[in-house]
Amino acid sequence: MPTPTNLDQLGREYLTNSARWFPNLHAGGISAAVHFALVLAGEVGELVELLAFVEPGEILDRRTGEELADVTIYALDLGAVLGLDLDLGYRHAEMLATGLWPDLVVAAGLVCNVAKKLNRGDDVEPELLTEKIGRLLAEAFAFAEASSIDLLSEMTAKVAVCEARWGGPRG
Repeated sequence: MPTPTNLDQLGREYLTNSARWFPNLHAGGISAAVHFALVLAGEVGELVELLAFVEPGEILDRRTGEELADVTIYALDLGAVLGLDLDLGYRHAEMLATGLWPDLVVAAGLVCNVAKKLNRGDDVEPELLTEKIGRLLAEAFAFAEASSIDLLSEMTAKVAVCEARWGGPRG
């Protein structure tokens, strides 16, 4: 299964797409980071809905890869908009990643908790956030590998859908 080689670059690419598709979101301030953190929380909820009652060895719903791609893309967007070193965070966490969906959800919950802090205007330590997003990314890729999901392909497909929906002329 393909694994990430340059998450910082990938995050910047997704952020560039987002800014092109939704320029008002990126007009300034911390609003884009709050948006990405809150949407990430929603996407984690959608993923949990698909996984909550899956027993070990059961076949996953076909939408699991799509929802995992959403979670991963929003985590990359959040890290990129905050200027975090996503590669460093991932490298520190990848050896500890379990590939189990409960650990993926816990990692996502830790990142989503930042939404509350960002929304309140609290300071968020970049090192701590880098560590948390790195853990989420590591768990996402480990879960994908354990579940035979080609996460990078799922992410590419998501971008293609978004490009078709929002990339062309509007009107």
